[in-house]
Amino acid sequence: MRLYVGTMTTVKVEMLKDSISSNLFYHSNGISIPVGFEVVKKTIEFIDENGKRKRCSEVTENEIARDLIKGAIQRQIPFTYVLMDSWFASKENFEFITKHNKHFIAVIKIKGKD
Repeated sequence: MRLYVGTMTTVKVEMLKDSISSNLFYHSNGISIPVGFEVVKKTIEFIDENGKRKRCSEVTENEIARDLIKGAIQRQIPFTYVLMDSWFASKENFEFITKHNKHFIAVIKIKGKD
């Protein structure tokens, strides 16, 4: 019994450019059931250091992931592990998950010299 936190590819939503979604799935006995979904709305426009116009969200995808996991806990979905993409492999997420007596499995990218 595990929860999977992941992201979908970029989608174009009317009025919102470059939005993505965070998804939460409950997986047990070979069956996956969606139990959480949140569209990350990138409503803040800015110019990056290269002069390129970009958008960002008021909340991070990691904050949304923690909210989705918290919702699964509050709804008493019976899971032991949270399986996550490397995108969500952060100290804050690991501490949040272990604080709720759950375990995590994540790919961790190591930044360093080649």
